[in-house]
Amino acid sequence: MGRRVSRLFSVIGWNILILAVGLLAIEAIFGGWFSASGFGTLHIPRNVELRHDVTDSGKNSFIAIYRRDQWGLRGAHESPGHIDVLAVGGSTTNELYVDDSQTWTAVLQQRFAAAGRTVVIANAGIDGHSTVGHLNSFELWFPHVPDLKPKFVLFYVGINDVQVEEHSRYDTITPKTRWRRFQRYVSNKSALNSAFRTLRGMVRARSARLVYLKNPPDIRPIEGKPVFDAASHDVRIGKYAARLTALASKTREWGARPIFITQRRGDAFTIDGKNYATSLNALKDRLIQTLFNAATLRVCRDIREICIDLAGEIDLTAADFTDAVHTRPTGSRKIGFYLYDKLKDIF
Repeated sequence: MGRRVSRLFSVIGWNILILAVGLLAIEAIFGGWFSASGFGTLHIPRNVELRHDVTDSGKNSFIAIYRRDQWGLRGAHESPGHIDVLAVGGSTTNELYVDDSQTWTAVLQQRFAAAGRTVVIANAGIDGHSTVGHLNSFELWFPHVPDLKPKFVLFYVGINDVQVEEHSRYDTITPKTRWRRFQRYVSNKSALNSAFRTLRGMVRARSARLVYLKNPPDIRPIEGKPVFDAASHDVRIGKYAARLTALASKTREWGARPIFITQRRGDAFTIDGKNYATSLNALKDRLIQTLFNAATLRVCRDIREICIDLAGEIDLTAADFTDAVHTRPTGSRKIGFYLYDKLKDIF
């Protein structure tokens, strides 16, 4: 009896050893452990496919598909080397709950295709990123995407920089603690982990997560004016302007041309000379955003780059938003059409 047990444990031990050696061989051959390139400790969503059941007020249901490729980019492109335009921004560019075919970047590419022109646009939007995060992307993310050499970089920025301190945990791109950095490093290097994530993504993609989108912002006539001290934002705006200049420099060093686009909010409007907003505070937020938009245009014009005042020109209504800053597909479509008219003679 003792010999049988001993023999059984011996067989199990050898099988475990063979399995371990096999797994190590797989990691050595297919993993990135011996490569200097790769994503290291970088925390960028990659190899993602999500399906959101985007239910509008419990009435209309639509499955919105959200994909990011192995390089962390969204959009219809065969490989990074085919990308002509890179869109950089926060969640208003990423558009988590908008279908791949309905984001403003996708609509812009479709408009060029409808005109018989091939312009490949990739979406590098990351939720929570301000211009601090975009600068980190140029240092830590984009250099690891092989053959990525766009001709233009669209910067759809400003909203997250109004309260830039609140976005620091997103902007760092890499985890703060050593343990989390180690986990991220193993995750990015391991071939087995990559296979596991792919399989998990396939399973998750078979089902849709139900998302109840909020109703459009409920704007109403607002009497009076908010307490607003423009000078109190001078320091933050000065730092924002410096980051815009740095982004332009990094884009030119890349061999591309920067294009800066202002942003607008969806919770405050001026209609026929009268203010409409969800609250007096929303009206104040719009005034602050106006200061940052002015800084975007001022810096852009000073460095003689392409400036697009979307905030001041586009015809968006509260119905085109799902909250204070994020657009519904109707709003994203308007943005895509608007930008096409601005860029069709530039690209």
